[in-house]
Amino acid sequence: LIYRYSTKNLIPTLPVIPYTYCLGIVVDHNTEITAFSIAAYSAQSRDAFIVETRKVDSIDLYKTLETTQNLHRDYKFSSITYVDQSKKLLSEIRSRFSIPIDAAPEKDKTALIKGFAAELNQRNIKVFQENADLLREWNSIIKDEKFTQGFREDPRCHNALATATLYAWYKCYNYNYEQVETSED
Repeated sequence: LIYRYSTKNLIPTLPVIPYTYCLGIVVDHNTEITAFSIAAYSAQSRDAFIVETRKVDSIDLYKTLETTQNLHRDYKFSSITYVDQSKKLLSEIRSRFSIPIDAAPEKDKTALIKGFAAELNQRNIKVFQENADLLREWNSIIKDEKFTQGFREDPRCHNALATATLYAWYKCYNYNYEQVETSED
């Protein structure tokens, strides 16, 4: 498995501290699913939190935008990362709607996965237990054994939620947290 987690990564609620929220959106044209993942971080915690994930059985642009606008109204995202092959579509979204949305970075996805997997393994990523669809995906995504130059996800595995989560997490700056010293008075 690529995304290995343990029960220590699972949490029932967020700690009560201020958060900054990031959204990852993946449009999967093969399965006609759009995946949304909301990650949170705080200057007061070393952890990143996967707050909410959901799939919509549609790749309809307007349904995606409506969902994005509704989520943005609720969470006030600091960043929204859109993963799709079409740069023209992203340009259209920016020009028609007032959503602060960016394309997924041109960075090597394998490098992002390695960093994410390391943080997950070190328990610096916490996931709400309610995100069962994401956990099911993580439990099924394996390495592509036919790929000999490093590693990549097996293309037969559904990974829309995992990818949306990866790009939402990428915009989290939890590693910049400032540890609060407590006095023992």
